[in-house]
Amino acid sequence: MKVLIPARKGSERVARKNMRPLGGKPLIAWTFEAVVEARVDPSRVIVSSDDSEVLALAHDWGFRAFVRPSCLCTPSSKMNDVLFHHSPEFEGEDVMVLYPTSPFRRGLNIERATAAWEALGGPDKVMMSVERVMHRPYGLMKIDEEKVELNLMLPQGSLYYQAQGQPPLYRANGAIYVVSSSVLRTRRLDPQLFGPSTVPYVMGAIPSFEVDTEDDLTIAEAIISGFRRERAVPA
Repeated sequence: MKVLIPARKGSERVARKNMRPLGGKPLIAWTFEAVVEARVDPSRVIVSSDDSEVLALAHDWGFRAFVRPSCLCTPSSKMNDVLFHHSPEFEGEDVMVLYPTSPFRRGLNIERATAAWEALGGPDKVMMSVERVMHRPYGLMKIDEEKVELNLMLPQGSLYYQAQGQPPLYRANGAIYVVSSSVLRTRRLDPQLFGPSTVPYVMGAIPSFEVDTEDDLTIAEAIISGFRRERAVPA
């Protein structure tokens, strides 16, 4: 299996996000470390970016660095198109996609996802890491003309008033995807990386944490401080 780490330079909410310091190193270095922890051969790791600093750092780690075309580096660019563009580098193999915005997804998570893929994956399949949603999605509200109303998408709030009684729901956490070679070859992959059949890899809350805003960086720094006090990272 090949590994793709996509890391375009632009970010609308966090400037130069992939190279922003987190815990004393660039955000993307946390993903680089996780790959090494998982004992992935560096020659099988592809870093796709339009950022010269990211590409230089990837080269220093021994990974294969590819300059991504500018047409695939805009805010509207789709990740399936990035995968299709790099498909020659995958050489007909399945590919694991690791976004650099998940600093607490560690090598153990990658190893467990690989084992889950070996058990659940196969031709025409995609695997997507997910996290259980715990904030009572049933009964979510919207504000319309300064008035609070139930969201008609999930209006059953009165049926599931207690969180423990709700049917479990999950969200894609953006940490790990695996795409089979047949899905890539036939281009049956949508922009959210759903394929003809998509199977889950369930992760905990801390490994699922994503950096998407400045507040997320602040929270991540606090989590790292806690890790260093405890000297352990939850898996």
